[in-house]
Amino acid sequence: MLSSTVLVAQKIFTSFYTIMNISPISNYKYSNTNFKANARWIHDKAGKPLYKTTTYFFRDDIDWKKLVDFLCNKYKNATRVNVLNHACSNGMEPYTFIMQLLHSRPNEANKFFPITAKDLNEDNIYAAKLGRCGANISDMERAQLFLNYNLWHFTDWQKADSQDADMILNPKNFVKEKVLFSQGNIFDDIENLPQQNNIVLCRNMLPYLNNNERQKLLQKFADKLDKTSVLVMGNYDFCNDKLKCDLDYYGFKEVMPYVFTKNC
Repeated sequence: MLSSTVLVAQKIFTSFYTIMNISPISNYKYSNTNFKANARWIHDKAGKPLYKTTTYFFRDDIDWKKLVDFLCNKYKNATRVNVLNHACSNGMEPYTFIMQLLHSRPNEANKFFPITAKDLNEDNIYAAKLGRCGANISDMERAQLFLNYNLWHFTDWQKADSQDADMILNPKNFVKEKVLFSQGNIFDDIENLPQQNNIVLCRNMLPYLNNNERQKLLQKFADKLDKTSVLVMGNYDFCNDKLKCDLDYYGFKEVMPYVFTKNC
């Protein structure tokens, strides 16, 4: 049963539906990090924009339940599966993946834990470890749908102390302990993957790479991931019309929207 605080909060919030409009920030040090890591521009030392940290719970370019079902079926005979979630921003995506696994396939989930989540940006990793995730009504309702209205089993609700969010969803400790956050570069981390049973979530980051970097990363995926592995991407990656052709060239086939395995 929901607490009285949560019920009151839901009653207040259901009167409006607003998407967070978070102003880009180029540089700050742990100030409202839990909110502003959701959608801010990262700049280099010269002020040039590098990439945006857009993220939210259960981002809707993936059917998270179908993804978890596919992965559990694929790895039904494996004892351990290695999960690398790169460009993890403030941690909402790895937390999403963990919650969906625990909800949908609790008896098979442990083989995927702990998952490794990394990001280039130090502030993003700080925010991810903190775990106080700014969210709006749409985030909450989308999460409730995927989790069959059991979101409060996995997160605590808190009132937002900033206009950047409608609420704070704080993953509970049993969720947080199933992910290891650290700063890292995907070009290096791909090299350190085990030989088999790898899931790489590298979503909505390719447009921020130049063509040479993109081809280099795809080649690394092709070299390191075999038929026992899965590559998960996002809809923003495919704003480049050539990407599907490139993935086909490197030996990947799409098994469900934005989810790829090797042909051989």
